[in-house]
Amino acid sequence: MPTKNTIVNQEKSKPYLTKQEEQDYIAKYCTLTPEDIITTEDDNATKQSKTGKIEEKKSKAIELYNMYKASIPSDSEIPEVTINIDLPPEIEGGRVKVLGSVSYKGNEYIVEDIKPKHIGLISETINKQALVRAKYATGATPSEEATIKRIIQLSNRFVLIKNKDSEDPLKPLDPNAYLYGGFVLSDKTTNKFIGMFNIGASDLYKSTEMATLNRAETWNSDYVTQTDLDKLTPYLPDVVTKYDSLPDEITSLEKVKEFFDSHQSSSSTKATVESEPLTMGDKKYTGVGTVETYFLVQYVKKLKDEGRKVLGGLGLPKDDHRKCSMEIPEQIDSTARTDNSGSWKAAAKSGFKVEDVDFKHQSNILRFILSRNI
Repeated sequence: MPTKNTIVNQEKSKPYLTKQEEQDYIAKYCTLTPEDIITTEDDNATKQSKTGKIEEKKSKAIELYNMYKASIPSDSEIPEVTINIDLPPEIEGGRVKVLGSVSYKGNEYIVEDIKPKHIGLISETINKQALVRAKYATGATPSEEATIKRIIQLSNRFVLIKNKDSEDPLKPLDPNAYLYGGFVLSDKTTNKFIGMFNIGASDLYKSTEMATLNRAETWNSDYVTQTDLDKLTPYLPDVVTKYDSLPDEITSLEKVKEFFDSHQSSSSTKATVESEPLTMGDKKYTGVGTVETYFLVQYVKKLKDEGRKVLGGLGLPKDDHRKCSMEIPEQIDSTARTDNSGSWKAAAKSGFKVEDVDFKHQSNILRFILSRNI
């Protein structure tokens, strides 16, 4: 049955800023200038002054988030979600299959666990597009090989092997996660690939952390225009289709290369395929980020309700997860740059609260630290 956990805003909704007012606010209060950044050459008085300015901007950023959250009507529509987790028989190499559906704002979506066959779509329509990557983490555009490694890593988190040293007879091929991994979102009607999103280990105890990335053509028109899309790199259909035939069982970059080497002789001469421009298309999307965020909230809630354990942090650095324990999740975390309004607004609509603000990743843009109890 669809999940309908209504998110109730206790306060009466209040007017929010216009698009231009929001942009001006972020530029003025949520962006650090070079003069704001503390350096090793600053004396104590200068450091104190800069610290004060940074803290003031953090407070203004939190005010912006709470201002938007207070403007959300208590009876606003929320996504309707169904999720099915299919565990394989207890045999080596078995794979967990996750299939879900989401209905929101007149559109129907399909969610499935990420697989090697999705590499081409993700590489061409997301990871090679500077506009998409600009507001995500470092803003770097990864290579196709880096994309392969990342997708295989996320896919492996659904591949199980026997674990003789545990009460649980199954564990993931990737030791850093159990039923963690990536998902892809598609339009149920047109089968159009929309984006990828994932859940992973958090630094916090009994917590998970999420991330989303969507192709620019499906963004709300408030955040992208056809003029913006015209500046992006057209994608190559042959790269997209190249990976379609990869088996779900592919578990490493080396095996990807082996697969293509072994199938080279049977393939026809590669034709020259013209690149395709990115266009908005006739169908408009709104709230894609909310669809993904809310799906992940319900997914983690389902894991908790079924007593499934995930890798829970202990406040340790991420490279020290080997010391972390398997725990039933109680919280989901997220981060969002203040200039990535679609991301943090999706979190606000999905019941997240802002815990803090920082400016990591060598960026002068402040970043929300968000969380929601499950």
